[in-house]
Amino acid sequence: MKLQNFKRKAFFWIDKLQITRKERTSFSLLLLILCLLLISSLFIEQKLNYQQEEYDEILELFEERTQLAEREKAAIAQKYNPDFTVNNAGNPDTETAVEQKSATALTEMTDSPSEVSETKPAIININTAGSDELQTLNGIGPAYAGRIIEYREANGGFKTIEELINVKGIGEKRLEAIRPFVTLDP
Repeated sequence: MKLQNFKRKAFFWIDKLQITRKERTSFSLLLLILCLLLISSLFIEQKLNYQQEEYDEILELFEERTQLAEREKAAIAQKYNPDFTVNNAGNPDTETAVEQKSATALTEMTDSPSEVSETKPAIININTAGSDELQTLNGIGPAYAGRIIEYREANGGFKTIEELINVKGIGEKRLEAIRPFVTLDP
């Protein structure tokens, strides 16, 4: 009696929702597949089977790549911020930060980071200096020296030191770094 009652109510709802026979069959199949997948996932144990040697090899590879990434990070930090030393972990060490570049020991930020100048640059007249002289300035490499000379020739010389900002690539920081070492006087 209860089964017949359930069937009547089910058919009543199916008729009311206007579900076709194909839709009922498709829904039943999808429900059956879902149930089978759920049951199978409960009984199938998924386990990663690594041998100890493979695990050690993977861990060693991870450590090597981590050290390589730290060295690359330190090289980039040193290239773009040579005022800081780098500790063994590849992080800038603020406690042992190198003091601001002084007139007695200036490092040269050139287009190739391997070139380092340990001599004190002389005061250079930017209206008469050649490329080699300009490259002795902190932060001025061959490319910047060429741009300075091009700007100087195109504009009839520099009238003020601040005009160096008009040279492509020279910003306020670089200008402040070289300002004490440049002059306009002959």
